[in-house]
Formats: sequence, structure tokens, C-alpha cells
Amino acid sequence: MYTVCGISCAYAFYNMKAPRTISSAFIPIFGERMKGFWGQILDAFIIFSLAGGIVTSLGEGVLQVASGLDSQFGVPSTRVSWGIISLLMIAIYTASSCAGIKRGMRFISDINGKLFFVFLGFVFIVGPTIFNINLGLEALANYIESFFSRHLFLAPISGDNFPRIWTLFFFAIWYAWAPVTGMFLARMAYGRTVRQFAVMNLLLPSAFGMVWFTLFGGTAIHMEVVENLGIAKILSEKGVEAAMFAFLNFLPLAKITVPAFFVVIVLSFCTTADAMTSTVAMMCTTSDAMKGDDEAPVMLKLGWGVVMGLIAWIVITFAKIDGLRAIVSLAAAPAALVVVLQAIASYRMLKNDASVKR
Repeated sequence: MYTVCGISCAYAFYNMKAPRTISSAFIPIFGERMKGFWGQILDAFIIFSLAGGIVTSLGEGVLQVASGLDSQFGVPSTRVSWGIISLLMIAIYTASSCAGIKRGMRFISDINGKLFFVFLGFVFIVGPTIFNINLGLEALANYIESFFSRHLFLAPISGDNFPRIWTLFFFAIWYAWAPVTGMFLARMAYGRTVRQFAVMNLLLPSAFGMVWFTLFGGTAIHMEVVENLGIAKILSEKGVEAAMFAFLNFLPLAKITVPAFFVVIVLSFCTTADAMTSTVAMMCTTSDAMKGDDEAPVMLKLGWGVVMGLIAWIVITFAKIDGLRAIVSLAAAPAALVVVLQAIASYRMLKNDASVKR
């Protein structure tokens, strides 16, 4: 969905020379009216959706860090600790956003990306490598075979809670992010072909995700089924965050990997918030006010960053995870429709482009 949204935005910005707002991607469907009032209305809906997605993401990040500090160092997970963690994350991603993509985001995303590869290599070496490879190949075949049934599993008769707490919840977050994430990716795509864009934003991230789930998921399954370390019990009793840190403690060099993983969690959520803060701020700036580096004014970035971080803290303080789910469910509804329309717009753009070239 990010790739589809990104293609429509990039084509509109660079090939059609349209204003750099998401509404420009809908010109092939609705015509020039997207450059006026109706385009502004659409952009406002998209900003609302994104704010819901970012609030949910940041709230989850705060809860993860707090849970990890509680399980590893005995720091109580309270409203006070959530507030301190929220302030730290707000400070990091707003400072990075204000510094600009070339200086701020590039720096923290580069560190974060390298840490992900270090953890991947670490688990590959110390984990049950042959078991993971065999399990990964079997899982891939099973996923391909049951692709549609897995994605349409809603449990209307059995009442299974899984679709609500996993499939619908996370798809809602991804849909809420999709339009603005596509716009952010489009900003990085100048001078690239559609094929290059798809490879970098669809194929390679998907491949990385498959390898990550194979190694980390396979190692966790091996701990539970073969080694009988009880990681499933930790998961059910204390939650995902505690299980993740227990997972690292069961592996060698836990005194190094556990603190490093705290850094990964914080930087991961801050990188996302940085990108979205920068993009939303740019959407709130008229094209004539933009400079050549495509950066919005610092005060706009600062304002959006602080507001979204504070809302995330307020929601988790008074409603916790249920409040986050309610917010993202509301935010995802308009975003899902926008993603479908951007898919149609992308198809029309590329079809027209192919007709012109012939």
C-alpha cells in the first residue's frame, strides 16, 4: 500500500508538475478541482488519519519501552515513567525533523538500519540456524497456499479474538500511515524509475521482513518447543514486550543486546514519527513558500511533533491500549478509501504514460 501511494504521488509531483500535496495524486480521477477547495478537504482528512496512526505508534512505543524497563531493571511502568519516555521520544524526533531529512533523519535512520542488520546477523549466528531455515521455507509455502484465507479470516462464527487484536488493528495502523508515507517515499524518489521505486519500497523490505520473521520467530519457536524455556507463558502472562526481552536474555551477550534493543525501539518509533512529522508539516505549507530543499518551516515541524506526542501520552495515560485501538480504527476508515483511490490513480497515470510513449 505504501508503494502504490508513493507511485501516485511521485508521478503527480515530478511528471505532472502538480503541487506537492497528496490531493494532487487524484487529479487523474477528479481532474483539476483537486488543486482547489476539494483538494484541501482531502488533505485535511489524510492529516487526520495520519495523526491517528502516529499517535497509536508512539503510544505503543512508549508502552514497549516502559514494559522493558520494568521487566529488566525494575522501573515501575506508571504514568510518570510514560510521561518521561514520551518527552524523550518527542525531543529526539522533533529535533531530528527540525534538522531536516539530510541531517537529522538520515543520521538516526542510518544508525537504526545498521542496528537492525546487526541484530539479524547476531540471531542468525547464535540461533538454531538450520531449524530456522527449514521452518522458514515451510512457513513460506504454507503462507502462499493459505494467502487468501489468512487475509480474510474474520471468525464470525468461532468468535476468535485474533482478527480484531491483530489483523484489523495493524492493518488499520498501516492504512492510516499509507497516504502520507507514500508522499514521504515520493520525496525520496526523484530521478528513479517506477521499477526501481517498486524494488526498493516493496520487494526488498518484504524480503527483509521474511528473513526477520524467519530468524526471530523461528528462534522463539525453537526456545518454546525444543528447549522448553517457557517463552509462550511469558508472552501470555506479561505481554509481547516482556517476551521480547526474555527472548534476548535466553541468548548470549544479553548484557549488550538488551540495552541495544532499547535503543532500537526508541529509534524505530522516532524515525517513523520524524518522517511523518516532516511530511505533515510540508502538507500544511503552501507550495510557494517551500524552498528548494523541500523542507517545511521549523515551527510547523515542532508544533506537529509536540502535539502528536502529547496526544499519544494522554491516550495511553487514560485509555491505554484500548484507547489507541479506538483512535486508529477511526483514523483508518478514510485512509483505506484514499489508498484504494490512489491505486486507481496510479493505474491511470501509468496507463496514460504508456499510451503517450507508444
